[in-house]
Amino acid sequence: MQTAARRSFDYDMPLIQTPTSACQIRQAWAKVADTPDRETADRLKDEIKALLKEKNAVLVAHYYVDPLIQDLALETGGCVGDSLEMARFGAEHEAGTLVVAGVRFMGESAKILCPEKTVLMPDLEAECSFGIWVARKRRFRRFATNTPTARWGCTPTLPPP
Repeated sequence: MQTAARRSFDYDMPLIQTPTSACQIRQAWAKVADTPDRETADRLKDEIKALLKEKNAVLVAHYYVDPLIQDLALETGGCVGDSLEMARFGAEHEAGTLVVAGVRFMGESAKILCPEKTVLMPDLEAECSFGIWVARKRRFRRFATNTPTARWGCTPTLPPP
């Protein structure tokens, strides 16, 4: 199966306006596959359905993933929901393997609720802004704890992760 190409999307990201900064255009990237034609989409759905059955797996999809993936989850006895609903559904489902179509922390949450199951993530690089924010906050706390001159009111340049 071909992996999706990484594409870049421009968006407006408002920043707090100060004498040295103003609203700027930023870029976000995402791996977005080209929309397949109907015949290809049907063939891929059939292949995925067969694999889910063969591997005793169930597909759970987040509300934010592509509608084709959401439909596939519902057609195969999986679910579409938020991260907690996906993890709960996976823990209660009889399948031995849970395929999580969502961001990384959703797969991690599912594994916490059902440690005996195999949890698969189609894209390990999938992240969300909340997960990135939490990681940055943790990095700042480590930086502030280990740097005596750091103050919570400052805006230091953080070391790379």
